[in-house]
Amino acid sequence: MKDQIKKQLIAAFSILILILINTYSYGQINPVKKVLVLHSYHQGLEWTDNVTDGIKQTMLSHEDEVDLYFEYLDSKRYPDSLHFSQ
Repeated sequence: MKDQIKKQLIAAFSILILILINTYSYGQINPVKKVLVLHSYHQGLEWTDNVTDGIKQTMLSHEDEVDLYFEYLDSKRYPDSLHFSQ
């Protein structure tokens, strides 16, 4: 009877240790956040490039935490309604 209780205590303690280790390691993980910057105009337009440079400069201190993605709608070069319907 004592052996059975001893085995149950060891099993319970082992499970508790595994849960604590798993919880601790999960708390240490900082997933990288993905940020999409969607510009109305094209790359090369001074205003768009200035905004992009400002965002990049601001995010330099967080470069390990954030992945930046830039997309351009080019609405200044393609102003027709066909472009917007797609």
